[in-house]
Amino acid sequence: MLDDNPDATGTLYSADWKDRLRHQLGFCFPQIAETLTGLTNDRNVKFELVKASSRSLCLKLNVDGKLGFLKLFDGPDGSAAFFREKMSLHSMLDSGLVPGLLAYSDELKFILTEWVETRSLLDAEPSHTAFRIGAWLAAFDAAAPAELASGNWFGYLSKFKTGVALSQIVEAKSVLSGIPLCGRVLSRNDSALHNYLQTQNGALLGCDFEQSRMRPRGWDYVTGFGALIERFPAKSNEVLEAYSAGFARFHRGALIVDELNSMARILFCARAVASRSEREAQPWQ
Repeated sequence: MLDDNPDATGTLYSADWKDRLRHQLGFCFPQIAETLTGLTNDRNVKFELVKASSRSLCLKLNVDGKLGFLKLFDGPDGSAAFFREKMSLHSMLDSGLVPGLLAYSDELKFILTEWVETRSLLDAEPSHTAFRIGAWLAAFDAAAPAELASGNWFGYLSKFKTGVALSQIVEAKSVLSGIPLCGRVLSRNDSALHNYLQTQNGALLGCDFEQSRMRPRGWDYVTGFGALIERFPAKSNEVLEAYSAGFARFHRGALIVDELNSMARILFCARAVASRSEREAQPWQ
């Protein structure tokens, strides 16, 4: 059944989320309940809205006290996002770095994972948060699927025709041309800090892989660098130092943290210049 009093988030699509859910999955609620509990006699499924968008619904499930998280990709552009998220979670199934995958349906485009009781990561001291994110990225890089790639970072970033003004950063070509690609690896490709879940026992998990892609090793580190600057501008130096230290301590590959930091600064400036944000770009040049 549907909970008549969901703790909705007030998003644009919250008013009709029940209709969307019934339309897409209403006929298989009993099967979802059985998957979550392992019992065939469970029929009372309660859904609580976590987040809604035009692409997907995120829902908390409760079947007789057994909790789960269901993400339904029912939007017009949801298919590609569903397959990216499914493949990412499946690839990282035994890593301990993402929520446990319980079930999915290619036909109905939904994913069912374990429910994670969390506490806010951003309530902690910023440097501690940054260190833990750096450590998580190093562990993810080691566990994620990877493939060979050749070239250098300047050649790779030059392929982006919009949003990155490399030509406006004096040292970009000389620095980035000297840093080789160390292969490609599954990357979350989304640096939003709210996509990290801190469990009640302190473990850190990554979520939301809708934008995941195979990117050069270090891509998530480089984009996360800019996200931390924007989130903690007054403490950026100490936060970035902790971020680098967390990654360096746990990284076991060929990436060199000083090179990653150089790339990250250049990319941050190039993006700022491209968006005409000189106030952000100049301090890093």
